[in-house]
Amino acid sequence: MLRSRILTAIILVPIVLWLIFYASPLIFLEATIVILLLASWEWSHLCGLTHIGARFLYFYMICMLQVLVFVINPLWVLWVSAIFWCIAFLLILFYPRVNACNTVFVRGLMGAFVLTPCIVALNVMRSWEQGSQLLLYFLLLIWIADTAAYFAGKRYGVTKLAPLVSPGKSVQGLIGAISVTFLFSLLYAIFSKAVFIYYVPFFVGLSLITMLFSVVGDLFESMLKREVGVKDSGSLLPGHGGILDRIDSITAAAPIFLIGLFVLKQI
Repeated sequence: MLRSRILTAIILVPIVLWLIFYASPLIFLEATIVILLLASWEWSHLCGLTHIGARFLYFYMICMLQVLVFVINPLWVLWVSAIFWCIAFLLILFYPRVNACNTVFVRGLMGAFVLTPCIVALNVMRSWEQGSQLLLYFLLLIWIADTAAYFAGKRYGVTKLAPLVSPGKSVQGLIGAISVTFLFSLLYAIFSKAVFIYYVPFFVGLSLITMLFSVVGDLFESMLKREVGVKDSGSLLPGHGGILDRIDSITAAAPIFLIGLFVLKQI
């Protein structure tokens, strides 16, 4: 499993770096929409849709929704997404006593709130001055925190974080992720020209909040997989599962991070 994860990462990392730094805005948009469509196909499975026609219909609806979303003020999309993720946190916290995602319709609707704002956030972020650098930082933040949580949890994990949602995650793993996120964001903020020195405390705080929402995104997908009784959202990425299994943290964290950047621009 670990070998497959590493080999997949070796293939994907150069592609991601090229898209971030060298692809035109149109190609980057097209690439993120392809990811969205692949993820929406996997989400149709998490909805509980089994008929191929129903899954294609859901796929088509998400595609049309994405077209509509791009003509709306991105800030509206991001704030709606932030509200959704706060609700998602409550659903995770009270699961399974409060289970609002036990119907196909609701899970399908949730997919729209999860997937489309993320694609908007990534494209808006990259379009800014020094946007490629900020986008790389954001992705590194999520991946480094996830790796730190994995190894800290494996070494020290005793107390379960959300045993009814994802038994493998521990409080100790979360503490490891918080610690590494703090150090990484502080060093980046101090040495990067993309962050003014008087923004450093705000930037570090935003990074910590972003990381915590990435955990919410991860747990939310785990909750849905538990509802439909599957381990992975798909099998497209060897060692990683499906597309959703790789971007679940990003779907929640990207809108939150971009909102924070908008706020920092106003300070």
